[in-house]
Amino acid sequence: MDEPVDLELNIILKREYDFSGFNLITGFHGIGACGFITVRHIVESLKCERIGFIETEMLPALVSLENNRLILPFELYMYEKNVIFLPRFQPYRAEQRIIARNISNWAIENNFKQAFLIGGLDSKFKKDGDNNCRIVPTSAATDLIKDHDNITLLEKGLFVTGPLALFLSYFEIQNFAAIAILPYSNRERPDPRASAEAIKTLGSFIDGLQIDIESLLKDAERIEAEIEEIFLQGENDEGSSEKHRMYI
Repeated sequence: MDEPVDLELNIILKREYDFSGFNLITGFHGIGACGFITVRHIVESLKCERIGFIETEMLPALVSLENNRLILPFELYMYEKNVIFLPRFQPYRAEQRIIARNISNWAIENNFKQAFLIGGLDSKFKKDGDNNCRIVPTSAATDLIKDHDNITLLEKGLFVTGPLALFLSYFEIQNFAAIAILPYSNRERPDPRASAEAIKTLGSFIDGLQIDIESLLKDAERIEAEIEEIFLQGENDEGSSEKHRMYI
């Protein structure tokens, strides 16, 4: 295992990997918790291999057991040529910039091909006849979207905020291909149905990525209750309301 070093953020891998040509996928606890629900479902449904962890100075003091194994706040998983960064708890605001900057730099230094960032867009902005998702690409991702006739770019005047905005900014600065996928989501509660839309859109960009979404739709109420409990634990840990720290 890699030896931790004295940095503001450590990426600790179980062994050395060649990530050349890989995709990076991540999402956070924003509107509808869509990003988190999506990446967690990917990890669980594809039975992804856990390959490492993210250590930060303000690592949330929360762990749990899942399938008889200890799970940590920030984990890295791998499936085929995809690395999934799963933040089980929302990073503290003070560390969001550090996490975005370091992980984006790490992806570029390790020759990742592209990144997909999952979030949620407040459903109040949806109009009759709208597509279910909006897309926000970096300049280097133009070629990735030009052949997708069924996608719609985020309208002028709407803003991405929070961790996804930071990831997009750092990737844009370094001319790296990244796409934020933003399905319309319910702002008032966790929205597994929006995550199903995100997964469908993600699958249109990554060849061969087949992810079942039926369980997301069938078990929506159970998933909503689980995510609400995670929100509550995160709020209790920080001592302030993380639930309202949301992004488009």
